[in-house]
Amino acid sequence: MSRVGKHPVSIPANVQVTIQEGNVLVKGPLGSLESDVIRFVNNDLTKEKLTMTPLSDNPKDRAKWGMAKRIIDNMVEGVVKGYSQTIEIIGVGFKVAQESPKELRFSLGYSHDIVFELPEGITFVIEKPTVLVIKGIDKQKVGQIVGEIIRLRRRDPYKGKGLYRIAPVVEYRRSKEGKKK
Repeated sequence: MSRVGKHPVSIPANVQVTIQEGNVLVKGPLGSLESDVIRFVNNDLTKEKLTMTPLSDNPKDRAKWGMAKRIIDNMVEGVVKGYSQTIEIIGVGFKVAQESPKELRFSLGYSHDIVFELPEGITFVIEKPTVLVIKGIDKQKVGQIVGEIIRLRRRDPYKGKGLYRIAPVVEYRRSKEGKKK
């Protein structure tokens, strides 16, 4: 039995959930999201909640039950509150600047600057030249973009230089010990 899937998805008053032809559409104050994850489960939609059950007792169907519930939960939370992740840039001369409304320019110690273009639905705020906040309503897309940005510069295990997430999850800077005489 899925411990996650058996709890219904609560739907706030300012959110509209529509299920049609195996797709779920969630509209809220920040925007709308769509997914086809509802085809993995049977569903019962009322005004305040969405209850799901697995299609069969097959272990694969039961595994998709909890996943579908969490994805729809994240969609509802995304259109109400949104998601954000913060990146800290550590290193001498490492910084980020706004190139255009959808482009960022990173100076990360290479011979050239890196221009990173953000996809539709993702916004950013540069709090300091070394602190960047990525925001959006799709949790998966925000995490994917943050991962791509962090991969722009490989972390240095000896000096601690690199790009690190600092919110909502803190990535610790582990330093290796250098050679001893």
